[in-house]
Amino acid sequence: MGKMKGHVVIVEDDNAIRISAQMLLNQHFSRASVLDSPEKLPNYIKVYNPDVVVLDMNFSPGKTDGKEGFKWLTYLNESHPQIIVCVITAFGEVELAVRALRNGAFDFIIKPWENQKFIATLSAGILFRESKTRIHQLKKTQKELNKHYLGSKDHLVGESEQMQEIRKMLKKVAPTPADVLITGDNGSGKGLLAKEIHCLSPVADKAFVHVDLSSLPETLFESELFGHEKGAFTGANEARPGRFELAHGGTLFLDEIGNLPVHLQSKLLVALQERKISRLGTTEEIRVDFRLITATNQDLFKMVDEESFRQDLLYRINTIEIHIPSLRHRPDDISILCKHFLDIYSKKYRKPELGIEDPAMHALKKYTWPGNIRELMHTMERAVILCEENTIKTEDLSLRGHEQKGSELKSLNLNELERMAMLEAIERSNGNITKAAEMIGISRVSFYRNLKKHGIKQI
Repeated sequence: MGKMKGHVVIVEDDNAIRISAQMLLNQHFSRASVLDSPEKLPNYIKVYNPDVVVLDMNFSPGKTDGKEGFKWLTYLNESHPQIIVCVITAFGEVELAVRALRNGAFDFIIKPWENQKFIATLSAGILFRESKTRIHQLKKTQKELNKHYLGSKDHLVGESEQMQEIRKMLKKVAPTPADVLITGDNGSGKGLLAKEIHCLSPVADKAFVHVDLSSLPETLFESELFGHEKGAFTGANEARPGRFELAHGGTLFLDEIGNLPVHLQSKLLVALQERKISRLGTTEEIRVDFRLITATNQDLFKMVDEESFRQDLLYRINTIEIHIPSLRHRPDDISILCKHFLDIYSKKYRKPELGIEDPAMHALKKYTWPGNIRELMHTMERAVILCEENTIKTEDLSLRGHEQKGSELKSLNLNELERMAMLEAIERSNGNITKAAEMIGISRVSFYRNLKKHGIKQI
């Protein structure tokens, strides 16, 4: 069996113990060093940055009160919190070791030690250091992303009455720790609103962890949300924290919660109620504390009536509910959003003088936008790319023949109506052919056959 990657340093005044410990640890870890005095620790850490420090509690002859050890334990916790500290004490000093645990030590080792237990304790310390480092880096990255996001001028674009009401709600809700449920169609901006709540909250500088439950395989649900220990299942080659742990102190955003199967809803409910989780492969409980935001494009109250969503889970997540209306229900925002995206993409594609002609804007306002803001954003980006002059024209928009609203139809030809219905279904399902076929009321095979019949390229 190869050596474990990790750097351990033993701080011990007894030469015989130093030699014995170094000989043992050199067999199991990539680097094991010894120091005869804790006074050498600051310079040693500055140069080598070890993973684990094994710290004796008494260094002066005749001393057994552990004051020296506690002094250096405090120094390590305050100046180098990333380093894992294990204290080493004599057999009769167990009470001293327990006090050290309360003061921030990871674990303790009793002299004379059992080799197997000594190695296991230090191995656990190295793995814990790796997890702490990974979480720290993720939170640092998230903090930088939040800083960049908060630096932008406006996040929720629109001046319609509906958007003004949402902004009023944000001012009331964001500063509180209340759980929020966001509802709205696909592409309406639920993720953006969740991010906005986080950035206006007291934990804005902490992690914002986004979990798309619709894309999470059932077999990975517990591992991804709660984490796992090394060896918990095939392929678990190292311990990993789950999304609940990563969100500790910040915000956890569970997107598409309506897609979660009923048998997994109960596991989620327990974790949310208790705010405690256990990684796969261990029964040790980990306390977690975060702001919870959930989102869905489904009617959860209807799902409760149909027994496809737990009523107790719904009550747990919707302390506050915010609904984002579809773009077709707030047409006053379309021109504002168009100009917003035009500004973004004209800069991105280096067309700073770009404008949009009145007929093109009229077509954009008349369009039903089944894909909501996401579709409008993609439409404007495509138009900026395809535009050959300084003005975007109607033909640059590629609106796919859906310009009519409600029952206003351009044609009564059955083939054309069928083609338009298929395009509408593809848009509403975001290109998911199975869902699109269900909307039309035909089989997946028939849907593919009609795609070919009408010359529609799969999106």
